[in-house]
Amino acid sequence: MHIGSFDTERAVSPVIGVILMVAITVLLAATAAVFFTGFQDETRQGPPSTAFSIEYDANAETIGGSPSDVVTISHQSGDTLTAGDLRVDISGTAVDGQYDYESFTTSDGTPVGEESQISASDEIEIGAGDFSGASTVDFSNAEVTVIYTGGSGTQEINSEDFS
Repeated sequence: MHIGSFDTERAVSPVIGVILMVAITVLLAATAAVFFTGFQDETRQGPPSTAFSIEYDANAETIGGSPSDVVTISHQSGDTLTAGDLRVDISGTAVDGQYDYESFTTSDGTPVGEESQISASDEIEIGAGDFSGASTVDFSNAEVTVIYTGGSGTQEINSEDFS
């Protein structure tokens, strides 16, 4: 019986080597894909999902004996927001302008700070007392808009036209 030398039977080793190299390459590619996809999700945060209501109440407050209208902005549902990321635009009144959300007070009179968290059921009331030199404000022809200014741009959350 003649037993051949092992020098000529090398076919198994190269096949296993190629399979291992392909497996390692696929594993590295999958790891890199998961890594970079994770970064992409963090950088593409969209605007918040939230709902605000804006209500108008004629002659709801009295300042110095003069009746004044009040607009109430309520956070109805959705994400909690930072007051510094919100702006209120008012047009059609004597107090037209863009106002930072934190420049107002809550319905119980507490000042809203820039870092205050605004969550569902929080509300602010805007009236003559919120504007220096105004003894009365007529919101009957006003348009009031709540705008989100955080993140990568601005987005209108809600707008009401009372005219």
